[in-house]
Amino acid sequence: AKEPTRFVLTYPVRRKSAAPECIRHAHHFIKSRFGRHIRHIQFDNAKEYLGSEMRECMRDLNWFATYSPNYAAAQNRNAEKTNHLICSIALCMMVRAQAPLWTWAMALVYATYVYNRLGKTGGGKSPYELISGVIPDGSMLRVFWCPCSPLYFREQGRTHLDPTSRGTLMTPCRFAGLDEERENSWLYYD
Repeated sequence: AKEPTRFVLTYPVRRKSAAPECIRHAHHFIKSRFGRHIRHIQFDNAKEYLGSEMRECMRDLNWFATYSPNYAAAQNRNAEKTNHLICSIALCMMVRAQAPLWTWAMALVYATYVYNRLGKTGGGKSPYELISGVIPDGSMLRVFWCPCSPLYFREQGRTHLDPTSRGTLMTPCRFAGLDEERENSWLYYD
Protein backbone atom coordinates (compact mmCIF):
# COMPACT_ATOMS: atom_id res chain seq x y z
CA ALA A 1 0.00 0.00 0.00
CA LYS A 2 1.17 3.51 -0.79
CA GLU A 3 2.05 5.87 2.04
CA PRO A 4 -0.72 8.42 2.71
CA THR A 5 0.28 11.83 1.38
CA ARG A 6 -1.40 13.87 4.13
CA PHE A 7 -2.04 16.52 1.47
CA VAL A 8 -4.53 19.02 2.90
CA LEU A 9 -7.16 21.14 1.16
CA THR A 10 -8.96 23.82 3.17
CA TYR A 11 -12.48 24.98 2.38
CA PRO A 12 -13.76 27.80 4.59
CA VAL A 13 -17.55 27.38 4.58
CA ARG A 14 -20.47 29.11 6.27
CA ARG A 15 -22.47 25.90 6.80
CA LYS A 16 -21.27 22.39 7.53
CA SER A 17 -23.84 21.08 5.07
CA ALA A 18 -21.44 22.16 2.29
CA ALA A 19 -19.14 19.20 3.13
CA PRO A 20 -20.26 16.93 0.21
CA GLU A 21 -19.77 19.77 -2.28
CA CYS A 22 -16.28 20.46 -0.88
CA ILE A 23 -15.35 16.78 -1.14
CA ARG A 24 -16.56 16.67 -4.76
CA HIS A 25 -14.40 19.71 -5.53
CA ALA A 26 -11.38 18.21 -3.73
CA HIS A 27 -11.80 14.92 -5.60
CA HIS A 28 -11.98 16.72 -8.96
CA PHE A 29 -9.01 18.97 -8.07
CA ILE A 30 -6.74 16.09 -7.01
CA LYS A 31 -7.72 13.98 -10.02
CA SER A 32 -7.21 16.78 -12.57
CA ARG A 33 -4.10 18.32 -10.99
CA PHE A 34 -2.19 15.26 -9.85
CA GLY A 35 -3.84 12.37 -11.72
CA ARG A 36 -4.59 10.64 -8.40
CA HIS A 37 -7.81 9.14 -7.09
CA ILE A 38 -9.02 9.56 -3.51
CA ARG A 39 -9.80 6.10 -2.18
CA HIS A 40 -10.31 6.67 1.52
CA ILE A 41 -11.23 9.50 3.89
CA GLN A 42 -11.26 9.32 7.70
CA PHE A 43 -14.04 11.29 9.41
CA ASP A 44 -15.22 11.90 12.90
CA ASN A 45 -18.90 11.17 13.56
CA ALA A 46 -20.19 14.65 12.72
CA LYS A 47 -23.69 14.70 11.21
CA GLU A 48 -22.58 16.33 7.96
CA TYR A 49 -20.55 13.21 7.10
CA LEU A 50 -23.31 10.70 7.81
CA GLY A 51 -26.15 11.92 5.58
CA SER A 52 -27.56 10.56 2.36
CA GLU A 53 -25.87 13.29 0.30
CA MET A 54 -22.46 12.13 1.57
CA ARG A 55 -23.29 8.48 0.83
CA GLU A 56 -24.31 9.49 -2.69
CA CYS A 57 -21.02 11.39 -3.05
CA MET A 58 -19.10 8.26 -1.96
CA ARG A 59 -20.97 6.11 -4.45
CA ASP A 60 -20.54 8.57 -7.35
CA LEU A 61 -16.83 9.17 -6.79
CA ASN A 62 -15.97 5.58 -5.79
CA TRP A 63 -14.30 6.10 -2.42
CA PHE A 64 -15.04 4.86 1.07
CA ALA A 65 -15.02 6.45 4.50
CA THR A 66 -14.19 5.25 7.96
CA TYR A 67 -15.58 6.97 11.02
CA SER A 68 -13.99 7.45 14.41
CA PRO A 69 -15.93 6.11 17.39
CA ASN A 70 -17.59 8.73 19.58
CA TYR A 71 -15.24 10.40 22.06
CA ALA A 72 -12.16 8.67 20.59
CA ALA A 73 -9.89 11.54 19.59
CA ALA A 74 -6.95 9.14 19.31
CA GLN A 75 -8.49 7.77 16.09
CA ASN A 76 -8.31 11.23 14.54
CA ARG A 77 -4.93 12.10 16.05
CA ASN A 78 -3.14 12.91 12.77
CA ALA A 79 -6.01 15.03 11.48
CA GLU A 80 -6.36 16.89 14.77
CA LYS A 81 -2.61 17.58 14.95
CA THR A 82 -2.58 18.82 11.36
CA ASN A 83 -5.63 21.04 11.92
CA HIS A 84 -4.02 22.51 15.05
CA LEU A 85 -0.74 23.13 13.24
CA ILE A 86 -2.38 24.83 10.24
CA CYS A 87 -4.58 26.99 12.49
CA SER A 88 -1.50 27.99 14.52
CA ILE A 89 0.40 28.92 11.35
CA ALA A 90 -2.56 31.03 10.15
CA LEU A 91 -2.90 32.78 13.50
CA CYS A 92 0.84 33.53 13.65
CA MET A 93 0.74 34.97 10.12
CA MET A 94 -2.20 37.20 11.02
CA VAL A 95 -0.63 38.44 14.27
CA ARG A 96 2.72 39.10 12.59
CA ALA A 97 1.08 41.04 9.76
CA GLN A 98 -1.43 42.81 12.02
CA ALA A 99 -4.08 41.62 9.58
CA PRO A 100 -7.75 42.27 10.38
CA LEU A 101 -9.88 39.42 11.76
CA TRP A 102 -11.90 39.09 8.57
CA THR A 103 -8.76 37.77 6.79
CA TRP A 104 -8.89 34.56 8.87
CA ALA A 105 -10.19 32.40 6.00
CA MET A 106 -7.53 33.73 3.59
CA ALA A 107 -4.78 33.14 6.18
CA LEU A 108 -6.05 29.60 6.77
CA VAL A 109 -6.00 28.75 3.06
CA TYR A 110 -2.50 30.23 2.68
CA ALA A 111 -1.27 28.38 5.79
CA THR A 112 -2.54 25.17 4.19
CA TYR A 113 -0.65 26.02 0.99
CA VAL A 114 2.56 26.59 2.99
CA TYR A 115 2.04 23.40 5.03
CA ASN A 116 1.61 21.29 1.88
CA ARG A 117 4.89 22.56 0.47
CA LEU A 118 7.06 22.86 3.57
CA GLY A 119 5.62 20.42 6.09
CA LYS A 120 7.53 17.17 6.31
CA THR A 121 5.98 13.75 6.76
CA GLY A 122 7.65 10.64 8.17
CA GLY A 123 9.61 10.06 4.95
CA GLY A 124 11.15 13.55 4.99
CA LYS A 125 9.07 14.70 2.02
CA SER A 126 6.38 17.37 1.90
CA PRO A 127 2.76 16.36 1.24
CA TYR A 128 2.96 18.14 -2.14
CA GLU A 129 6.05 16.13 -3.09
CA LEU A 130 4.36 12.88 -2.07
CA ILE A 131 1.20 13.53 -4.10
CA SER A 132 2.84 15.07 -7.18
CA GLY A 133 6.31 13.53 -7.25
CA VAL A 134 7.78 17.03 -7.74
CA ILE A 135 9.89 18.94 -5.20
CA PRO A 136 7.91 22.13 -4.50
CA ASP A 137 9.27 25.53 -5.49
CA GLY A 138 9.05 28.04 -2.63
CA SER A 139 10.12 31.08 -4.65
CA MET A 140 6.55 32.44 -4.85
CA LEU A 141 5.97 32.37 -1.07
CA ARG A 142 5.61 35.79 0.55
CA VAL A 143 4.77 37.15 3.97
CA PHE A 144 0.99 37.10 4.48
CA TRP A 145 -0.70 40.51 4.23
CA CYS A 146 2.47 42.34 3.16
CA PRO A 147 2.07 45.29 0.79
CA CYS A 148 2.30 44.24 -2.86
CA SER A 149 1.94 45.82 -6.28
CA PRO A 150 0.37 43.34 -8.71
CA LEU A 151 0.66 44.25 -12.37
CA TYR A 152 -2.35 45.73 -14.14
CA PHE A 153 -2.35 44.49 -17.76
CA ARG A 154 -3.91 46.09 -20.81
CA GLU A 155 -6.03 42.94 -21.24
CA GLN A 156 -7.65 43.84 -17.90
CA GLY A 157 -8.72 47.26 -19.17
CA ARG A 158 -5.66 49.42 -18.44
CA THR A 159 -5.13 52.31 -20.84
CA HIS A 160 -1.76 53.88 -21.62
CA LEU A 161 -2.47 56.62 -19.05
CA ASP A 162 -3.27 54.22 -16.16
CA PRO A 163 -0.61 53.04 -13.72
CA THR A 164 0.94 49.65 -14.48
CA SER A 165 0.23 48.22 -11.04
CA ARG A 166 -2.75 48.08 -8.71
CA GLY A 167 -2.87 49.89 -5.41
CA THR A 168 -1.25 53.18 -4.47
CA LEU A 169 1.53 54.28 -2.17
CA MET A 170 -1.03 55.30 0.46
CA THR A 171 -3.31 52.26 0.05
CA PRO A 172 -1.27 49.35 -1.29
CA CYS A 173 -2.73 46.00 -2.19
CA ARG A 174 -2.16 43.22 0.34
CA PHE A 175 -0.77 39.77 -0.41
CA ALA A 176 -3.37 37.17 0.61
CA GLY A 177 -1.82 33.91 -0.61
CA LEU A 178 -1.19 31.79 -3.67
CA ASP A 179 -3.84 30.20 -5.83
CA GLU A 180 -3.74 26.41 -5.47
CA GLU A 181 -5.61 25.90 -8.75
CA ARG A 182 -3.60 28.26 -10.95
CA GLU A 183 0.14 27.87 -10.45
CA ASN A 184 2.22 31.02 -10.07
CA SER A 185 -0.83 33.20 -9.32
CA TRP A 186 -0.91 35.50 -6.34
CA LEU A 187 -4.09 36.28 -4.49
CA TYR A 188 -4.25 39.85 -3.26
CA TYR A 189 -6.74 42.17 -1.59
CA ASP A 190 -7.25 45.52 -3.30
